[in-house]
Amino acid sequence: MSKVKKFANHIRKAKRNGEADRRGPKRGPIGKKTKKSKMRAADPFNVAARQAKLHDLNKINKPISETELDVQKVPRSIREILKAKEKIKEQKEMMKQNKDKKVISKITEVTEKLGFKKKRYEDDSQLIRRVVIETNQAVEEQAILAKYGLAGRSQKELDKDMKEYKEKQQKKKETKKMLHERRIANIKAKEEKELKEKEAAKERRRRAKFGDIETDDQKNVEMTSKEFKVKKFVKEAPKSRFEINPWEKNEKITSKQRRKMLKESDKEIREKEAKVFKKDNIKFGEVANEPPKFSVKLLRKLK
Repeated sequence: MSKVKKFANHIRKAKRNGEADRRGPKRGPIGKKTKKSKMRAADPFNVAARQAKLHDLNKINKPISETELDVQKVPRSIREILKAKEKIKEQKEMMKQNKDKKVISKITEVTEKLGFKKKRYEDDSQLIRRVVIETNQAVEEQAILAKYGLAGRSQKELDKDMKEYKEKQQKKKETKKMLHERRIANIKAKEEKELKEKEAAKERRRRAKFGDIETDDQKNVEMTSKEFKVKKFVKEAPKSRFEINPWEKNEKITSKQRRKMLKESDKEIREKEAKVFKKDNIKFGEVANEPPKFSVKLLRKLK
């Protein structure tokens, strides 16, 4: 029953609109709005929207006001046409400039410097081929003329120049080789010298260690100066360290030399005393005191 009612209402509405079917636009009474516009909240701080509206208003082609009747402005459409014409002119000028500029390749530049001019309908590869052919022809002609002695210089002169050139090159090579060999020889000699010096220093250290040679401290002093000259002193070790050495009486010896020689004499006396008081096998407890302790170096010298 509900379905029937709905159908009846639908038909009534359609009849009210003046149509037999529901399809088509809905027509209401004249002067009455069918669409309701909603109220929108305006933002008082939205400055950009107001400026956009003003900008849009300026675009509108309004009728001329009474104040602007005497001075009429150029319409916007005409201004746009004039701008487009100016752009076209600029483009044409640019095209002319590009046409005037001739694109010259590197090959043509080099060949022009050498005296070969590019022809009107000639490619780069064709130009190179022509240059090669012409140069080869010129060289062959000159070679033939030189062979039969018809050129500016004879073959003998050319051979002579070639020989001199080869000799110069050979001399350069020889000098270079000689310098290289000399450099190598100098390096080898230097290395050998360093090795010998190292070996000699090693030998000196070994001998000084085992007492084969005298050290610099044990050698006699010889001093030279403007005022006096000290001759070599003969070292005579005294029998005891309380005796005065003969060289101590000499007044010309400096204090440094005196200290040095006293040190040496004391050393010799100690060695002699050690030899005198040495025993082969000293057992602990034989004497009141502990036996003396000698260093390995001193024991080697005493043996």
